[in-house]
Amino acid sequence: MMCGVPSMTKRRRRILTALVVAGALVAAIWIGAETLVSPWLRGTVERLASRALGRDLKIAGPFEVSLSLAPRVTAVDVRLANAPWGSEASMVRARRVTVVVDLVSLWSGPVRVRDLEIASAHLLLEAGADGRGNWVLAHEPGPPPHGPAKRPPVKPL
Repeated sequence: MMCGVPSMTKRRRRILTALVVAGALVAAIWIGAETLVSPWLRGTVERLASRALGRDLKIAGPFEVSLSLAPRVTAVDVRLANAPWGSEASMVRARRVTVVVDLVSLWSGPVRVRDLEIASAHLLLEAGADGRGNWVLAHEPGPPPHGPAKRPPVKPL
């Protein structure tokens, strides 16, 4: 027996080993999620935004996701296509776009954006020969409904 150092019992060693293995497993899952989520989410963001806006959205640079209670997504070299008749290929260019959302709102909806940062943005606004602006997107939301929304009838049990 060493001076001043108590010997570890078999039970303590097993507990310590289990804690180390559990910690390594959690770290591996976290690192794997950080590594695998970014490429999948990049394509999903590009696809959903392109569909919603009616124009191609491309993220040409790095795309990073930070998982936490307030997930942060940072995209570098973001471009939104211009109208087909436009003078340049891109209507919007940004060197970097960072969005921080409220995690709970991702499940409960609507998604709440806590912070939006756009660095070195270039916005090109122009009108075509027919007077229509390039800011008029193909998939604009429809007009608001007239009056309050009607609730569906609820029958007693």
